[in-house]
Amino acid sequence: MPLATALMVRASWTWFAAGLLLGALMVVARLSGHEEIVWLLRTAHIHILLVGFGAQWIMGIAHWIYPRRVASHEPRAQVRALRVWLFLNLGVALRLVAEPALLATGATWTRAAFAAAVGLQVVAGGLFLTLLRGRVWCLLRLRDGYVREASLRRALRIVLKGEEWTGS
Repeated sequence: MPLATALMVRASWTWFAAGLLLGALMVVARLSGHEEIVWLLRTAHIHILLVGFGAQWIMGIAHWIYPRRVASHEPRAQVRALRVWLFLNLGVALRLVAEPALLATGATWTRAAFAAAVGLQVVAGGLFLTLLRGRVWCLLRLRDGYVREASLRRALRIVLKGEEWTGS
C-alpha cells in the first residue's frame, strides 16, 4: 500500500472518530439546553464526516486501486498525493475551527480562515484529479494489448451510447 494511501485512510478514520466525538458533544449540548452550540457545530460536524472521512477515504482507496502510471512518473505522483493529503487535512481542520467561529462572531479573520479552508480543499481536489488523470481518464484497451488515452467525447459515446471501439 502506498504511503499516501495509508496516510489518507488513517486520517479518514481519525476524522470519523472526531466526527463521532463532535456529534456526542452536540447531543450533550442539546440535552443540557445549549441549543445554540448545536447550531454552531452542525455544519462543521457534517463537513468532518463527509469530507474528512468520506471523501478522503474514497481518495485514498482510489489512489491505491487504480493502476499505476509509467514508473518514471511515480515519484512525482507520490509527492502530489502527499500534497493532496496535506492540503485536504489542513483545509478540514481549519474549517472545523473557522466555521463555528464565523457563525458565532462574523469577524473578519474568521471569513479569511474560512476562505483559506475552502481554498485548501479545492486545491486538494484539483491535485487529486490531476493525480488520477493519467490512471483513469478515458483509458481504453485496444486490441493490441496496450492502453491509449482517448478523448472524453469519444469515450462518452462508447460508454453511454454503446458504440464500437475501432481502435482509431
